[in-house]
Amino acid sequence: RASAASPRWHCADAPAEVSFGVVAMTSRLAGILRTSKLLLQSKHPPSMRARVLVPSERLGDMEVGTARVPRLAVLGAGHVGPVIARLAIRAGYQVSIATSSDPADLALITELLIPGADPRRSNDAIADADMVVLAIPLHRFSGLDRSVLSDKLVIDAMNYWPSSDGILEDFEGSAGSSEIVARKLASSTVVKALNHIGYHELDENARSAGSPDRRATAVASDSPQGLSDVTEFVDRIGYDVIPLPSLVAGRVLQPGGPVFGLVLARPEFERAVRTEPVPAGTSTSAGRGVREEVGYGNW
Repeated sequence: RASAASPRWHCADAPAEVSFGVVAMTSRLAGILRTSKLLLQSKHPPSMRARVLVPSERLGDMEVGTARVPRLAVLGAGHVGPVIARLAIRAGYQVSIATSSDPADLALITELLIPGADPRRSNDAIADADMVVLAIPLHRFSGLDRSVLSDKLVIDAMNYWPSSDGILEDFEGSAGSSEIVARKLASSTVVKALNHIGYHELDENARSAGSPDRRATAVASDSPQGLSDVTEFVDRIGYDVIPLPSLVAGRVLQPGGPVFGLVLARPEFERAVRTEPVPAGTSTSAGRGVREEVGYGNW
């Protein structure tokens, strides 16, 4: 952990603790729309956007017809949560999004920023989900009803930011944050993913398989099956995937790690996670964004 890592960087969960009523939420939404056009539309030209949206033909679950479509629950409606939700919808997943507030408070946000997502209460969204994404400030994690995550595949997209989370004693020390999350979710399958890329870049750099400018990311888990399932998911939403065989290995994805805040092609990413220096100019995202995660409701 690096307490001063990339202070301008916005990754999954560096929050400002704000709770919005409907009027305040609408005002905040207007600001988001003015400052982040990507929250409403992809910056890729239409032809590129169409290529990104085509689901992989090799996955039977995604075939049109009577085959079951996997459902994803995204917890957190700040910046990163909606981006992951949109990418998943484009890839053919059914997506619910939830915060700790009433789903009705998310209706406008969902309609404008995540068309196709279903705003739900968190427990209901989790109960019906095949995968659950934690895209909330880490200090809010302790407030979750962890029992509803039992036997679920959980994607941990959170980071530990002492400057905004405060000092969380459980997350101090040498263990990675996802290792601690996994200990607290002992009956869940925890996979670390999508935490090291800023929300702008996560949206902008998604590409279909085979695209020459496709970028890479890594997923890490102690569960081979969880690793396989989330590798498939991340590939479908637009990234080459480097699987890391344990949550301990996933420490390279944390703030202060060799790939945190970088968007790299696969060869450069693989070199970086082997702790080799990252060649100058290979990052498309250095220093971009502000390290601020504003959510709706309490998270």
